[in-house]
This record gives sequence, structure tokens and C-alpha cells, in this order.
Amino acid sequence: MRYRIVAHPILFALFPIIFIYAHNLARFEIELGELIMPVILASIGTSVLWLVVRLLLRDTQKAAVLSSCMLLLFFSYGHAWQSLSDSVIGDIHIGRHRYIGGSWTLLFMLALFAVTRIHTDWFKVTRVLNLVGAVLLVVPITTAVSSLLDQRVSLGSPVVQESEDEVAAKIMTVQYPNIYYIILDAYGRDDVLRDIYQYDNTEFLQYLAGRGFYVAAKSNSNYDRTYLSLASSLNYSYLNDILPSQYIDSSREDYAAPLELIRKNRVAAFLRAHGYRFAVYSSGFWGTHGIRDAADIFVTFPLGLNEFQNVLLNTTPLPALLERIPAFEWAESLQVPALLETLGLVEVFPDLGLLTKLNASSSSFQHEVHRRRLLYIFDHLVDIPKTEPPVFVLAHIMLPHPPFVFDTDGSRIDLGIPFTIENPPPSPRGEEYRM
Repeated sequence: MRYRIVAHPILFALFPIIFIYAHNLARFEIELGELIMPVILASIGTSVLWLVVRLLLRDTQKAAVLSSCMLLLFFSYGHAWQSLSDSVIGDIHIGRHRYIGGSWTLLFMLALFAVTRIHTDWFKVTRVLNLVGAVLLVVPITTAVSSLLDQRVSLGSPVVQESEDEVAAKIMTVQYPNIYYIILDAYGRDDVLRDIYQYDNTEFLQYLAGRGFYVAAKSNSNYDRTYLSLASSLNYSYLNDILPSQYIDSSREDYAAPLELIRKNRVAAFLRAHGYRFAVYSSGFWGTHGIRDAADIFVTFPLGLNEFQNVLLNTTPLPALLERIPAFEWAESLQVPALLETLGLVEVFPDLGLLTKLNASSSSFQHEVHRRRLLYIFDHLVDIPKTEPPVFVLAHIMLPHPPFVFDTDGSRIDLGIPFTIENPPPSPRGEEYRM
């Protein structure tokens, strides 16, 4: 009896997703629920691809092999693009999509030729590919399970909670103010901006002082990583006082304990004991994404992509393809946002309405979504305190931190580089920061 189980296309489709999940689990704090949709989409997409190729080749084994080759090309495209994005040979910028896309098309043609012209035992090929796919999938699954076990860190909160009666009594006698903790990531102090970027910020600082704000002229972050600084400030302690030393070394990847301190922070616990609600605005940054579990109110841009989703998307050619879709003009011509509003379905399908409003001049779908997320936070910062006082609002805003998506006048900007929330390479980017 011939070997008829064909599983490798699905296994190869799932491997990149599980691999990224496993190797970034500690950083991104990805819940299993966030993994379900990519897995479902990959499985359905692969099944449809396999079926179409099967109809064209009229051979199940060959169709599966060609489908696996196409999946390999699909999920490796982004790696090639990011690796070659700054590469130049002579006067040719080989990192442009036209060259990488052309090369990948040639590789596909070679795979098609091999599958249709080479005579071999494709059942044996299927067995080998099934085994390879299974082994590839077992490795990241094992890594993920190990990471999940390592993350079981218990750091109980040192704050003594008050009883509900005590809290109610205090609320009745004291009018507490709303508290905003707004973090503009990578925003330098006055002398640094002047000396390094030749930018004079005096006018803005004088404006703040005139409004009653205290401006710390020589302020300095205690830690060089956002997740370490947040863990410290939200627990009003130096980390060496509350964590073992290995968790404070930013060169290591021991994220679990600091991220747990962010989730179960002293500030939120203390303020909750005084009747406050804890509101968090999603930044898309992995260091604050997990805090949504501890927040009473979590506000996120409906179309926002978190860092795990962006990393996964960047392994594919989809960002390049989305750049070339003229802002979904088909949807704009149908006036989808107006139609949704007329039918009273804006709340039911918020993503679709926002999707159709993306401007046609947007050079990158991911950059534009990130830009919209930032604007969304600014537009909605005042919404929660109007209805839910008193509130402690935490807004971590990825500005002027890369990726750079605003020009000097606030308009969109295209730097022609791959989307990433990580810090840029060490090459000087003073002009972008001045923007």
C-alpha cells in the first residue's frame, strides 16, 4: 500500500508561526489566543493553495511538494528583504523589491520545473518532507513549553490592600484627581537634543513650565531598556532592591520577572486601594502589551498590530504587496465607511471602516497603521477620565522612537526602510529624530 498521508504543506506553514512565537514568547508575552488566528489563516490558506495546485497538476503528491516550495518562498521573502535592504552592488540597490521579487519568481519557476519534469518516487519525497516538517515543528513547540514553564514567576505585590468599606469611605470624603503617566519613548532632554541633534526645545519647555509643570533639566533614565525602566518606575524602587541581579542585565533575555513587575505594579495596586481605576493605552510595544491583563480599562487602536504580528508579517512579501494596493480604492469607491455608518455597523466592523480610510499616498501599510495608532492615543487620551474618575492613565507612546512615521509638520514620511519597532542600526539618524 502506497504512503498517502500528506501533511508537510500544513507543517511548513505552521512552522514560521510557532517558531516566532516560541523564540519571542518571553519578550512579546504572546497569549495562546493570539496564536490561534495566524494558525487558522495559515492552515486555511495552505489548504486552498494545495487544492488549487492539485487541480492544475492533477497529482496530489506533486501538488503538495510545489505548495511546500511556495510556502518556503513566501515565509523567507521578508528575511531576504530585511537582510538586503541596505545592500548595494555597484549602482544597483539589490534590496529593492523588484530584484528580490524577481529572484523569488525565478526560484518558483525552478521549483515548478523540477516538480513537473523530474521523474522520481514522489511518495518517498512526501514521506521525507512529512518527517522534516514534523521535526521542524517539534523543536519550537518544545522551546515554547520550556519558556512557558520558565515564566511561572510569582512576585506578589507588597502593597497591603484596603477593604472595600475603607475604600468607599475614602472616596466619599476625598476628591481624588485623575493621574496621567505619559511616556514619550526616546524623547531626549533639552541639552541632549541641542548638543547631539542641534534641536532647540526651549520654547516647548517654557510652555510646560508656564502651565505649572516641573521640568527636570538634567533628568536621566535609570535603565537603558523600556521594560526595565517601567518595572522600576511603576514600583517606585530600583530594580536591584526588588529583583535578583540577573534580571537587571539588559544584555540578557530574562524578561519574565521585570514584565511581571509591570503587570502587578505597586503604583496601580496602591491607587486601586484608593478607588482608582487603572487605564492603559496600547502602544504596540511588547514591554507594555502584557499589562492589559492587569488593567481595568485597556484602550487599543482597532486596526493596531502588536509586535508579534508585525514580526510575523515581516517574514512574508505581504508588506511589499500592501504598499502597492492604492489605499483600497475599491472600498473607498463603494463608500464603505459611510455605508457602515448608515447601517449602524461601525461598532460591529470597526477594522473595515478604518482600513478603507488609509490614505492612498501611504508608502507602507505597517508604517501607516503605526502612525494611526499613535494619533489614536493622542485623540483619545481625554476620553476615559470624562466617564470613569478617578483614573490612573498609563500611556506609553512610541514617539520619537523608531519607526519614524512623522515629518516635521506631523505629516506622514517615507524613509523606505522595513518596518520594525526595534532601535535603528548604529548609523546616525539625527535628521529623523529632529523631525
